[in-house]
Amino acid sequence: MEQLVVINGSPKGKKSVSLKFVEYLQKKNPQTAFRYFHVAQDIRSYSRNPESWTALKDALEQAQGVIWVFPVYIFHVPAALMRFVELVREKGLQGAFEGKYTTCVSTSIHFYDNLTHDWMRSALEGLGMRYIPPFTADQADFFHPESRRNLEWFFADFQEAIRERRRVERRFAPLAAPSWTYTPGPATEPVDLKGKRAVVVVDREGPGTNIGAMVRRLVSAFKGQVDVVELEKLTIRGGCLGCMKCAFDHDCTYADKDDIRNVYLTLLDPADIIVYAGALQDRYFSSLMKLFVERRFMRTHYPFMKGKQVALLVAGPLSQAQLLYDTFDADVQVCMGHFAGAVSDECGESAALDTYIDTMARQLTRYAQAGYLPPDTFLGIAGRKLFRDEVWGRYRFLFQADHRYYRKTGFYDFPQKDWRTRWQNFLLTLRLMNPKTRRQMRNTLSGFMVKPLMNELEKM
Repeated sequence: MEQLVVINGSPKGKKSVSLKFVEYLQKKNPQTAFRYFHVAQDIRSYSRNPESWTALKDALEQAQGVIWVFPVYIFHVPAALMRFVELVREKGLQGAFEGKYTTCVSTSIHFYDNLTHDWMRSALEGLGMRYIPPFTADQADFFHPESRRNLEWFFADFQEAIRERRRVERRFAPLAAPSWTYTPGPATEPVDLKGKRAVVVVDREGPGTNIGAMVRRLVSAFKGQVDVVELEKLTIRGGCLGCMKCAFDHDCTYADKDDIRNVYLTLLDPADIIVYAGALQDRYFSSLMKLFVERRFMRTHYPFMKGKQVALLVAGPLSQAQLLYDTFDADVQVCMGHFAGAVSDECGESAALDTYIDTMARQLTRYAQAGYLPPDTFLGIAGRKLFRDEVWGRYRFLFQADHRYYRKTGFYDFPQKDWRTRWQNFLLTLRLMNPKTRRQMRNTLSGFMVKPLMNELEKM
């Protein structure tokens, strides 16, 4: 009998929506043995008790394949699942996964699930696993016959890949190891924040990294109020539980039982500049930073970075970690802030890194003082519209706090409310029903599109 290991990355454990898609596959394939491990829900046990790994190692030894199943939490897998992957390496258990065929099943509203699965692929390839493309579902897909057929075909193809020992090409090369020590010079001309507030959120420094020195150098490059949030020094009870208790009025189930809520309220909310700093791990920061980011979900889909300048300070080969860059770029744009870029120690020279850090401090200050917010790209516009439509539609009953905010701020900017455009389109459509008018329009389209801009320029 074929045996598969299912690693459940949802903090909800057996109550996970994502898990039901795999349980459906189990019912459709009674000849296959599925062994479930709820690693996200039991992450404390995996962190503290060596015995917790025994059953998983035994199951992996007998299994032909591994399915990772999880929801998407703020552009990424849940922090507890990230922590599990870190533990695999920390405990030297890569060999139990190496060579196994693997795939993923996730559920979301398709909000940047592409970045989530790219991270999973990079992490699993880093464990030496043979990655087969995933199944990314919407919760509603479970009820659609065609989607179920696709799920069944996906699983059959995964089984076929295992049986035929399909050759799988690796997409993500291993990250280059740190090779130098940064020795910062003094900041000769600190830039005056002039009343603007800056916050640096510092991830785990990690052994042999430069991030601590980089943070100190960045802080010294500012003149004014700069708060440093060292995540390892905070009291944190856990990651987002996916309980949705915050959806009605933004009240988190953790409330004030740890430090997270207070840090957001007193430091990040009033900040004009936020810099996230850390060492690369699997093309992201560590699971601790992800935990801090996902606990922001107590605000659900409120654009908490509105008007803020945000940047990254990275120890590690940033050129190999486009995922990290794209994740924060998308997040900041969706939250209506300005992603001002990133600085890493990849340059390999202390004097050059000093210059890059000074330039970052100077630019962030200039942007903040000017209130500069460039036009969003597809990353921000598409992301906001996706949430706008979902909150207006099927999830309004749940995300009531979002609905109230979206309605109050004009976030519901649906085209059907633009009566002038609707009337204009109606009249133009009628005119274009005339063949002669249609021919004339075809010959003058480029001029037609630029004419309003020319008229505006002539007025100036």
